[in-house]
Amino acid sequence: MGSCMRVKWLTALAWHEIRNNRRFSVFFVLNLALGLSCFLTIQSFKDAIAAGLGARSREMLTADLRVSARRPLRPAELEQVREQLGASARETQAMELYSMVASSATSRLAEVMVIAPGYPFYGTLKLRRAGLVGSDDTKALFRGPLVWLQADLAAQLRTGVGDRVRIGQRHFKVDDIVEQDVGASGRGF
Repeated sequence: MGSCMRVKWLTALAWHEIRNNRRFSVFFVLNLALGLSCFLTIQSFKDAIAAGLGARSREMLTADLRVSARRPLRPAELEQVREQLGASARETQAMELYSMVASSATSRLAEVMVIAPGYPFYGTLKLRRAGLVGSDDTKALFRGPLVWLQADLAAQLRTGVGDRVRIGQRHFKVDDIVEQDVGASGRGF
């Protein structure tokens, strides 16, 4: 049999089965359509989530690349990273640690983040008084011994803007309250 004859024979056989088993054929076509539409819906949902995370990944990381360690990085290690990234790479530093933060009313163990000028490269912080602030606006913290507290930490300490808190042995004035930080949640600045 030639290939053209084989195709005609298979088509005639399929049409004969469809005509003789209409209920099964309708059921089969509906199942096929439902399965295909569910597959396409799940695939488009997955693509939308991946695109959304890709678009926000810089803001969530606050940079293109983060190098971190549980100990201070040695100068040779920092130099090796700088060599790998090239001379045009910008950098800033941040240190995270746990410490007791005390107000006049109470104290709490909190995650403290010490930042250098230029943090964050991407993304913004939403402050109660100042609104949205980016890397250029964090320079306000370097005017003196100032801190920005997360809203939940400020509530736990029963403190607000203008009050003083103690971190370790130093006293700091609360300059603003962090309402939203895309880079990290639950962190005291």
